[in-house]
Amino acid sequence: MNTYIIVFVAILIIVFLIVNSKVKMSIKLLKNGENDEVVINISALYGLVRYKKEIPFVDLNANKEGVKFKVSKRTSLEGNLVNEQKDRIDIKTILSNYDKYKEIFSYLYKKIKIKEVISEIDIRDNNVFSTIIIFNIIHFIYSLIHIHIDAKYMSLRVHPGFEKKEFKIYFKGSFDIRIRNFLYLIKHYKLFINNGKVGA
Repeated sequence: MNTYIIVFVAILIIVFLIVNSKVKMSIKLLKNGENDEVVINISALYGLVRYKKEIPFVDLNANKEGVKFKVSKRTSLEGNLVNEQKDRIDIKTILSNYDKYKEIFSYLYKKIKIKEVISEIDIRDNNVFSTIIIFNIIHFIYSLIHIHIDAKYMSLRVHPGFEKKEFKIYFKGSFDIRIRNFLYLIKHYKLFINNGKVGA
């Protein structure tokens, strides 16, 4: 009898530790014209489970018809195009799903603990006026990030230049979320995909 009690208590402790453990996630975005990619790292169960996904960078082109995106993957040695995918997202579709996405991101914002936010952008253009406009827009976005995001470490930089046309981005964000909240988010995501709606 005592053995069953010990096993039961041990199982309860293990379940408690798992449910209250944290999922650590980091997202790194790099666009420099050579190694353009998005890297996602996820670790859970105190580092016992690890996942890494490298995604080729997505080029976006917005217009009144919608948002066109092109996904290109290049080799790391020669930079030759391996595969390319083009598609379009309709603006009406984005707006119709706004409330569903808003609910997910609102829940995520409340539950995650942001550890690190790093952003470094190089903007260079022969057109001084264009560079100044983009520079001010980025600074405005940075100010919103400073106001609304509480991170343990934050570094936001933008470097303007007028010598040649160039646009480089380095971004890294890392955060923790408890596994029970992470599972709740997965449930939201599956319901959204399967039924076109977000539910509890």
